[in-house]
Amino acid sequence: MITRLSAYHLGWLLAVVACSSGNDGNAGAGGPPLDPPANIDVALCASVVGGSDQATRDACTSCCNNGGFPASAFHENKCVCGKPFDDDRKTVCMTQTDTSNACTTCCENAHFLSSFWIGGSSCTCSGKTDGTSCTSALSAPDPASACETCCLNHGYLGVFYVGIGTPECRCFDG
Repeated sequence: MITRLSAYHLGWLLAVVACSSGNDGNAGAGGPPLDPPANIDVALCASVVGGSDQATRDACTSCCNNGGFPASAFHENKCVCGKPFDDDRKTVCMTQTDTSNACTTCCENAHFLSSFWIGGSSCTCSGKTDGTSCTSALSAPDPASACETCCLNHGYLGVFYVGIGTPECRCFDG
């Protein structure tokens, strides 16, 4: 099995990590209210607070896993749990099994961050990404916080925010 994250996406991910403001989860005034869909649970593990140390992040992950959520993050210093979208990640590129490149290209074109290719038999995508739903967050008084809240409200637990150069708010799930 080959798991690929395209060079473009890998470079982009590294640039975002280097250019984003810190993710301490503090929301600023002027952002959208938090109202996520069912695949995001902000209440289940909200008693786990902080997120700046490994023990707290581990407690958040454990709490979410025990509640049936495979992913976790912090928003406004509280643990938030998430599940991937119920989408077409397993079928959107299932016919692109001839080469790893065909599989990767198909997944990228379908707005997924990575692909899983088993030569000649399967192509599955993962890491749904959305760079358009939360562009309005960039004009908020605190765009980093507004981006985070907007992504949660669209069902994405992950956020890429770039606040220098050309600002960007991109959401993803895992």
